Amino acid sequence: MPPAVARQSTGKKFAAFISHHKRDAAMEARFLKDRLEKALSAKVFLDSDELQDLRTLLDHVRESEVMLLVQTEEVLLRPWCVLEIYAAVSAGIP
Repeated sequence: MPPAVARQSTGKKFAAFISHHKRDAAMEARFLKDRLEKALSAKVFLDSDELQDLRTLLDHVRESEVMLLVQTEEVLLRPWCVLEIYAAVSAGIP
């Protein structure tokens, strides 16, 4: 296990937001979340863990320091994934 990485917090709720197509990359997204949280000592948003209300999904994108897209063959065909990307770009989230 790599040691925790020193990072400067921006005051946002999440260090990262992971966007993915569940059917194609659920396991990979879970693995990425677990590893990032350990390496960064910070919360990472993965909708299957923390989403009780779809209306707040895009707020979680904006409450993240970065957005990560798990690129799979059909991820850009998923409306929610496209909305997450749009929200990140609109808010200046890398």
